[in-house]
Order: sequence, then structure tokens, then C-alpha cells
Amino acid sequence: LLLALVFFVLALVNPRSGGERSDVTTDSVNVILAFDLSYSMLAEDRSPNRLEVAKQRAMELIDLLPGNHFAYMPFAGSPELEVPLTTDIDALKTAIRTSRSGMLALQGTSFAALLDDAQEYLDRLGSGVLVVFTDGEDHGPDFQGSLQQMKEKRFPVFAILTGSRQGAPIPWRSTTGETYRRDLDGNRIITRLEIEPMREITVETGGLLMENPGPAEMENLARRINEFRESGIAQGSFTLYADHYGWVIF
Repeated sequence: LLLALVFFVLALVNPRSGGERSDVTTDSVNVILAFDLSYSMLAEDRSPNRLEVAKQRAMELIDLLPGNHFAYMPFAGSPELEVPLTTDIDALKTAIRTSRSGMLALQGTSFAALLDDAQEYLDRLGSGVLVVFTDGEDHGPDFQGSLQQMKEKRFPVFAILTGSRQGAPIPWRSTTGETYRRDLDGNRIITRLEIEPMREITVETGGLLMENPGPAEMENLARRINEFRESGIAQGSFTLYADHYGWVIF
């Protein structure tokens, strides 16, 4: 009786072994939309500001990718999965429209933290792509290790950069009446579009970088993403384990 009880408990636990990676093919694409909500996205070198232009590009992309699944992951110093994978486009668009710079507790911009969380989530889903809306400024730790993980898992990163290389001050409404953010020395902070961090990330993962794209460029991006769906190319991999439930019962 005791031996039978032991085997019954083991069957409930469902012991597994192995850990082999297996390719995934799918008839839809899992798309994480990641929005930079750091204060620099309030700069007005794009009208009305970088963030609002990025939102417009995102709406265009969503409409160009019907039948796919989306998640929304705003980020600054760290990311948050605000909308898990969904086909509810209205809820997705509402979450994006109502987002604002400074709404996340940890400010700054960390591509390393974003890549880590996106890779972990895509790994759970089995496949997908990451689309980042940002001005390219990165104030976080080195992202090379995080990038290597995205590359090994074959999760492409696409980047839509918004802003100007000349830069612009960051609007700021303070209680003292100040209209722009300043550094500790009292100088206006000028934020500039930075190409290189995201260029490296997109090239290494087989994605695509776009600088201030218009509707035509967004159509090209949508075609690139849909290639994963139409060609049946494996978009990622997940871990397969060997179950030993039957052996325990036997």
C-alpha cells in the first residue's frame, strides 16, 4: 500500500527529463510592441512630440497586420507587460493611446532590461518578434548579454526611431514655472536621436531599423513581419521535455 502511494504521488508530480530545443512554426505572428516612455520622448523635434508620432506609427502597423497577436510592453528604466498577448485590438490601441511619458516608476532608458523581459516572454510564447518605438537613447547597463540571448533564440528586433539628430530640449511643467528639464548645473537638457544602439540590436537579430518612417515605410515593415507568417519560417524555439507519467503508472 505504501509503495502504491509513493507511485501515485510521483504520477501527480509528472517527472520530466531532457530539455531539447525545438523549432516553432505558426500561421500568425506574436508581436510585442515596446514603447519608450522616458521623458525624452516628450521632445518636440517631431510634431506634436516624439511619443505622439510613435503612437501614430504603431496604430498604422497594427492595422497593417490583421490576424496577428499583439502584446504591449512599455518601458523606461525597466519594462512592464501592460497588455499580454491578445487579439483584442481595441483594448491594445486604448492602452497605447493612454500611455504617457513618466508613467513608469523607474525612469531612464534601459535596452538591456527591455531585451531581457522581451526574450523571457517570447520564450514562453515559443516565437515572435519585438518592435521597439524609441528615440534610441540608452542610459542602462551594457546590453550585449541580453542581445546575445535574443540572437540565439532567433527573436528579431525591429526599431522605429523618432526624433532628430540635432536634438531638442525636453518640455517640463514644474511648480516653479520652468518649461524645460535642466541638469544639475542648470543647463537645459538636450535629447538627440541616437542610431547606433538600436542599429546594432536590429542587425544582430536580423530585424530592421527605421528612422522617422512614414506610412510607406510602415507598410514595408509590415511585409517583413508578415514574412514569418506566410513562409512558415520557424520564428523561435521552445524546450521540449520527456514526460514519465506513463512509466510511473506502469
